[in-house]
Amino acid sequence: MHHLSSDTLQIAVHADGRLDYALLDDAELYWIMQNGIKMTGMPAFGSTHNQEELWAMVAFTRRLPEMSQSEYEKITEASEGHHQAGGEDRAPAAFRK
Repeated sequence: MHHLSSDTLQIAVHADGRLDYALLDDAELYWIMQNGIKMTGMPAFGSTHNQEELWAMVAFTRRLPEMSQSEYEKITEASEGHHQAGGEDRAPAAFRK
């Protein structure tokens, strides 16, 4: 099993919590998707997603920077609505626009 070193995380995670995933190989990015990163807002998806889904997340993350808006919209339109992608607004009223 691949493990992500704290040195790698210190290099890849910016002070504001953004992850520079270009500095990580696919196995390291998979580990992050599976385990999350504490205190950065990056959740762990290992308990809710299988290996195939985690690898798909890695592939999507790699593809995202070069994806056009229309390509992204096509993908999100095909979404089954998981995690509020279906258009419903579950945010408390105070947070709605």
